[in-house]
Amino acid sequence: MLFALKIVPKDVPIGIVTSSRKYGHALSFRETDSVTVVAETTGSADAAATAICNAAKGKDTVERGLMKAKEVKGVKGVIIVLRA
Repeated sequence: MLFALKIVPKDVPIGIVTSSRKYGHALSFRETDSVTVVAETTGSADAAATAICNAAKGKDTVERGLMKAKEVKGVKGVIIVLRA
């Protein structure tokens, strides 16, 4: 699967953060491989990515993640990647 995230000048300033189960220093038992968040600030993107990863589990994984994303102020977009 191929997809792209295009950022245009009118979109900035923004923050883009990815929280990953596979990469990074934190041990994670999440069901998502990664969650990428585009938000108004890097801080809100980071907070949202972590919150979404922790919420996206069990039945309706993606739906739970998207519901959590809607709760975080300033989130503009979310990419949720599930493990195969």
